[in-house]
Amino acid sequence: MDIKSGTIALSFKFLAETDDPSLARGTIQDLLNITKNYRFTDGSNDNQIDQTLHRADQVLAPGVTQDFDLRGVLRDGLGQLVTLSCVKGLFVLNKSGLTTDAVLELGAAAYNSWAEIFGDSLDKIKVRPGGILLWVDPTAAGVSIPAGEDILQVKNIGSLDSVTFDIAILGVQA
Repeated sequence: MDIKSGTIALSFKFLAETDDPSLARGTIQDLLNITKNYRFTDGSNDNQIDQTLHRADQVLAPGVTQDFDLRGVLRDGLGQLVTLSCVKGLFVLNKSGLTTDAVLELGAAAYNSWAEIFGDSLDKIKVRPGGILLWVDPTAAGVSIPAGEDILQVKNIGSLDSVTFDIAILGVQA
């Protein structure tokens, strides 16, 4: 699969205001604006990827786990097998409503460890309803995904509500 380019854009704006009369200046604003774009071109060097796996509107019932096997099991949007030797980007969006208990938990399957991202097979990252996880390693090496340690596990640890999520995994072919 040829990836001609891909961009991950991230923008945060924070605004804090006060009407504290002791400051004698009316409303004071403290504005923080962060914008960062990661642009990947086709290849396997720095800032390059050549394969991606993405799924939109995935649904997991409470307590259900989904494994994303990144070496020759899953197919991309064009029907080609995804076989990654390294991962350079991971994006997860929990689309569930804020009033739900639909919490995603991401990590390695029990028998492997994505040590550079999660630490070991017991370490997990939680993405709460409405939350986003964005992780990028734009270096040529990325994070190695050796055979036998190639499963990213996503679980709904909520007990009442289904979770709806989007996921994108960017990397380089084995």
